Amino acid sequence: MKTLIIVGGLSGVGKSYAARMLHNMLENTNYFDSDLFAKQFIESQGIEFVGLSLPEQTQIRLGIHQAKIDKLIKDFDQFNTIILDTCFDLAESRKLFYEFSHSYGIKMHVIEIVCPEQEVKKKIFNNPHEEHRMIGDKESRWKMYLQMKKKWQHITRPHTIIESDDDVKTQLTSFIKAKLS
Repeated sequence: MKTLIIVGGLSGVGKSYAARMLHNMLENTNYFDSDLFAKQFIESQGIEFVGLSLPEQTQIRLGIHQAKIDKLIKDFDQFNTIILDTCFDLAESRKLFYEFSHSYGIKMHVIEIVCPEQEVKKKIFNNPHEEHRMIGDKESRWKMYLQMKKKWQHITRPHTIIESDDDVKTQLTSFIKAKLS
């Protein structure tokens, strides 16, 4: 069976760290870096994302999510399990992924990464090795985090919550045993 594991949460909470760790813990999986995909997508379209209004950014993000799904369809030809590192914050994009997994008979698990705000701020401002794959500078990413936090809608479907300021590996091991074994 094909499996999509969405590692979601607000910007800067540690999604990429957890998703990469999960990828390394599982065999024959594909890690899908949404930040890098989105950056390449907007650059290829010549979009100045950071300068747009929030409604304009949301529309572009929904287009990016649809493009991700198109890529996932192709990636599932090669992989049985894909780990998608994405914010998963917009109700409209969640609906796209739920419909996609249902339509294609793909089992979907959602892991929500949470982290205290003061830790997120440290991660955003003190993590230079992530710069190459992110849209905008540190200030714009912090601003995006604060905007997303105000509008965050908790995931209501069954999902796993992982606290990134705690032992992530142990929490992921529990997820694997409970959901993938």
